[in-house]
Amino acid sequence: MIQLPHTGMLVPHTDIRVTYVTETGVGEGVSALVENRSQTLGFLTLSARRDFVVPEMSKKHRWLMERFADQCRDSDGHPLPHGDVWDLLVAERYYQQAVDEARREQRVLVRVFSRTGLPKLHSVGAHGPVPPGAERQVYADLVRDLGPDDVRAEVWIAGQWRQIHPGPRDSRPSG
Repeated sequence: MIQLPHTGMLVPHTDIRVTYVTETGVGEGVSALVENRSQTLGFLTLSARRDFVVPEMSKKHRWLMERFADQCRDSDGHPLPHGDVWDLLVAERYYQQAVDEARREQRVLVRVFSRTGLPKLHSVGAHGPVPPGAERQVYADLVRDLGPDDVRAEVWIAGQWRQIHPGPRDSRPSG
């Protein structure tokens, strides 16, 4: 099994993947193009609340997606419902698009997990690239500005998410 870098989902192969994500224009809903190698399988449409996923594809391609989803596991090795697999495939591509954009713009990408809701992405360096060597100060500033519901923060460094909050010497007062 292969572990995907952004969601941690375990997949049997990476041939089936989301190659493009766009907003639907309805709330925060998204539509995602799914491919098997270079063959288009169809689209996955996710509602704004992530309470449903609609696969828009032929019966043959849906069967292929379902067999793929049957083999996928969470990061602890437990089977996942098909809807969760599809949601995580979309999230994987969404994160990769954000990583690629931050890299192009020489910005620091941070994701913050709260007690409620989905993780939020922050691209730090709004007034130009983050100067080399200034990353630690950026992390410190970000951690200082976290809200009371923010329970974890991670930064994308060297091809992986690394936790920066809570840290081993985190002295932020709790809730």
